[in-house]
Amino acid sequence: MKIAALVTAVVAAALAFAFRAHLAGTPTMWLGVAVPYAALSALAVYRLYDDGTLLDAFKIRAGDVTLGVLTAGLIYAGAWAFERFFISASAPRLAWLFRMAVQIGAGRPSPIYLGLIIIGLAVAEELVWRGMVLGALAESFGTRRAAPFAALAYALAHVPSMFTLADPDVGPNPLLVVAAFGCGLVWSFTATLAGRLPPVIISHAVFSYFAIELLLPKLA
Repeated sequence: MKIAALVTAVVAAALAFAFRAHLAGTPTMWLGVAVPYAALSALAVYRLYDDGTLLDAFKIRAGDVTLGVLTAGLIYAGAWAFERFFISASAPRLAWLFRMAVQIGAGRPSPIYLGLIIIGLAVAEELVWRGMVLGALAESFGTRRAAPFAALAYALAHVPSMFTLADPDVGPNPLLVVAAFGCGLVWSFTATLAGRLPPVIISHAVFSYFAIELLLPKLA
């Protein structure tokens, strides 16, 4: 429980700093997220190594790519439905989506650079949240409860983005919190069922890349 609280607090502080409007798309924004995740990833590696599960967590098996792509597709379908029936259904709410696109896409990086950033963050986030936090919660609450609790903690860590990515006319921006909870549920249950991280790393990277690549051109 202490690990989950620590990770949630550190990530929330990182996002509160990095997602300020004047840092949109800058190296400082990316570093503001990457540096805390690098530190948390080192802690996760140490904990997994210490309890002898590090190699098992990264074991690759046949079907990992298929499972990763299928779960990424499932999440993307949910995101598409949410955007179509909740965001686009009310024109003012598109400002939330536009604010997210500006934060990520100002001075838009090349597809290769963006891909490297996404892969790095996908590995770090899954190592921290589905590797360390999910395991710690399973020890405290059991396997069945750990997945939704991990998803809830993942969503809570994104709460600062409601205010840093807010629109003055529409108000606080809930999109990253909603996305974190939905994605967190899928990735937590996938990691629990697979007992390993490669499928969720692939899912995370694939979903993030295509969501960004399709989001930015749409709002350009």
